[in-house]
Amino acid sequence: MTPDEKRSEKRVLVVEDDEDVRKMIALALSDEGFEVLTAHDGHHALRIVASGRPDVIVLDFGLPHLDGPTFAEQWRTRVPPDQQVPIVGMSGLPNGPELARQSRVNEFLPKPIDLDALVEAVVRHA
Repeated sequence: MTPDEKRSEKRVLVVEDDEDVRKMIALALSDEGFEVLTAHDGHHALRIVASGRPDVIVLDFGLPHLDGPTFAEQWRTRVPPDQQVPIVGMSGLPNGPELARQSRVNEFLPKPIDLDALVEAVVRHA
């Protein structure tokens, strides 16, 4: 099985409130062969993960209604430790790295997002 075939079996959930950024990330990951699901806020993301577990979550921290760190905490309390999936956090906030540590994400990327770095992070964790 080629790396692209393996990626096509992997689902990535992109949680981002900015529609243009969400579409850009989804397109970049789709171009790499991943199946991509998207959500515009944390509540929407929780509904998506309840219906089927993604292999990786790409999570913006600055979401409306249910922010990224709160989503990560709620997600972790709903899923047994052996079923946790990697989370790649993103933020343009000055305290983004600290939020990443507190949220226990697997990897953190600053915004504006470098798409190549994001794809590499997802590939590492998928």
